Amino acid sequence: MGPMLAAVSPLLPDGDVLWFSTSFHDTPVTITGNSVQGGGTPMSAQAEEKFRVPVAVLTDAMTGSSGEATMLAFRGLENSRSFGGPTAGYASANITVEMPDGARILLTTAHNKARTGEVFGENPIEPDMVTVSAERAARDWIRQQGCGEPD
Repeated sequence: MGPMLAAVSPLLPDGDVLWFSTSFHDTPVTITGNSVQGGGTPMSAQAEEKFRVPVAVLTDAMTGSSGEATMLAFRGLENSRSFGGPTAGYASANITVEMPDGARILLTTAHNKARTGEVFGENPIEPDMVTVSAERAARDWIRQQGCGEPD
């Protein structure tokens, strides 16, 4: 998730963009400048500035795990909307535990929590606008925001 969020960090405001939520506490994933911390290995993008532009996020059943976390980093922002179909449903944090015999167990330890307060786990995430023509809907919305050229 770190590389994906670092790559889009110029489009995100500084601050906590999502949380890993357990029944005991929430751990933030934070953007500072063009760096991300809290989502695995800290990462930075080489961008020099932030951009305040409309952001359309396209999703479908192949959007999973890190892609879902990236989608949720934009959820609830005034200048962002998601379009397409429901995601794969892997919005969780996991750890691998190696057993004495060498076998490994993957444990889900937290769910992803958006800035809206919504908590997502092993169920598909609905985009803001469910549509089979996500690209067209996204282009139309971006034009409505005063950006882009007509087709």
